[in-house]
Amino acid sequence: MSIAFRKPLSLLIFSLSLFSPALGQSQTVSDSKASAEVKDFALALVRLKTESEQAGLLDQNEQLRNASLLAGLKALAEPLVQKGDYNEALRISHLAVRIAEKIGDRALLASALCDVGDIYGRRNPPKEAVTYLQKCLAIYEETADKKGQAGALHSMAVAYDTERRHELAVQHYEKSLALSQEVGDKKLTALIFNGLGMAHTSLGHYEVGLDFYFKA
Repeated sequence: MSIAFRKPLSLLIFSLSLFSPALGQSQTVSDSKASAEVKDFALALVRLKTESEQAGLLDQNEQLRNASLLAGLKALAEPLVQKGDYNEALRISHLAVRIAEKIGDRALLASALCDVGDIYGRRNPPKEAVTYLQKCLAIYEETADKKGQAGALHSMAVAYDTERRHELAVQHYEKSLALSQEVGDKKLTALIFNGLGMAHTSLGHYEVGLDFYFKA
């Protein structure tokens, strides 16, 4: 197998857009962490359709199997999520999980798992979101990353809300709130207040819900 991932980035974008216009457009997203070489490599990986082909290319280029590559893959997946192309975004994000596992970095793996969970969470119902978010949360708990825990718990709460399991959503929002306030994440705290407002309103707790809306 021979793939010239060092050719000019514009040529790679053009060839990629032939089979997936959305991915061609996604390269407009800039990511300072990913060098041009790594971006080229990320595109070459994504272009391959089977896991065995991707694994072979990764094994041939171990020096590029790093955090910057994961950042490049994330930059490719995010515009697809925004456009609603969840299947392709998941394919890329699952690749990121496999690379994080190969690297052996628990923090990178947790982030990649949460990305997968968040994408599943956008589906209605988000059947597999909680499974991946629980794996992500377990790693953040293992590494005592409270900010990561708060984010994972918030994503789980959103997934439960989407499934109309509002009581579980409230429980996870409250756990996330305690951690987000502890680490001083004001942006996440505001999102949690808004989520709690919606969840309580869905449960018929209108006054409680309104109170959280005003806090958001």
